Amino acid sequence: MALHVLTLFALTLLLQSGCGTTTNRIGTEQLLISDAVDKAVDRIDFSALTGVKVYLDSRYISSLKTNHFIDSNYVTSSLRQQLTASGALIQDDREHATLIVEPRVGALGADGHDVTYGVPQSGALSSAVSAVSGSSIPVIPEISLGRTDAQAGVAKLVVFAYDRETREPVWQSGLAKAESTSSNTWILGAGPFQRGSIHEGVKFAGRKFDRAPVRKQLLPQSDGLNIPDELHFDQAYLFKPDPGRPKPDTVQQASFEEGVDESGVEEQTEASP
Repeated sequence: MALHVLTLFALTLLLQSGCGTTTNRIGTEQLLISDAVDKAVDRIDFSALTGVKVYLDSRYISSLKTNHFIDSNYVTSSLRQQLTASGALIQDDREHATLIVEPRVGALGADGHDVTYGVPQSGALSSAVSAVSGSSIPVIPEISLGRTDAQAGVAKLVVFAYDRETREPVWQSGLAKAESTSSNTWILGAGPFQRGSIHEGVKFAGRKFDRAPVRKQLLPQSDGLNIPDELHFDQAYLFKPDPGRPKPDTVQQASFEEGVDESGVEEQTEASP
């Protein structure tokens, strides 16, 4: 019987030895929080403020502090970028603005939980052996067949605008809530397998598990300062390209024109590009 117990104990140690661990989660938490902020800001439609002189009053979020580097400065800069991309004219002086835009933050942080799949630690077998034979054996440790460490970053923003002089309400964004996720999974000690909204596909110990290329959708360039109907926060876009630079998709080809000579006979001439 002692041989079986030792075999079980050795097998347990082998399963728990594993081949991967996660020692620091600060970088992942920063990515989760900043990604949640970007998503929440991207869901705010500032198109109603296009062409309007606005002043972003961030005094009610200036005291926002977190332990993850992402604070009020990041939120303010993200809002300024989205306002600019929507065509609003941001003013540094409050008195030069027509509307006052005021944001507030309802939530900004990260949560996490661990789930273990297997047999929990138990001392029942050790107690039974002691009662029968009088000898003792070590307590059976936890047998982990799989484990998942999941994290989530959350952000909740609200923005509204009012007339600087009359104080009359002009616009409000409604609730903009977003969540970013990341999880590390170990199967029979192998891992971590990383997946979630902040990862491009599935990764094994920080490296891409699938080799499928990630295609980024780029919006077409504009000849003037035109604001597209849809411009997402994570998309590249050139608002005002150099008018002297030819478009990359523009191809000049030689054309043929039909002319008439003095004798009235049609002839074909090649026109220079």
